[in-house]
Amino acid sequence: MGPKFKVGDSVMVKKEVYFMFHDFTIRRGEVGHVVEVDMHLINVFGECVYDYIVLIRGVPLFFYEDEIEKYP
Repeated sequence: MGPKFKVGDSVMVKKEVYFMFHDFTIRRGEVGHVVEVDMHLINVFGECVYDYIVLIRGVPLFFYEDEIEKYP
């Protein structure tokens, strides 16, 4: 199965996330745009997970698929 989101999609943050590197918190409900999708194989059967770089407040931030949802 492919990624849930694609580059250019608008997404909303599902839960508050603190980013130590940038020293700020992204709150639940904030909206951003997917700028990169990374795939990582997790086993020899070809199963994979997807990570997303999302631009929020002008900063590219890393999110797991379960931390964001599609924004209408």
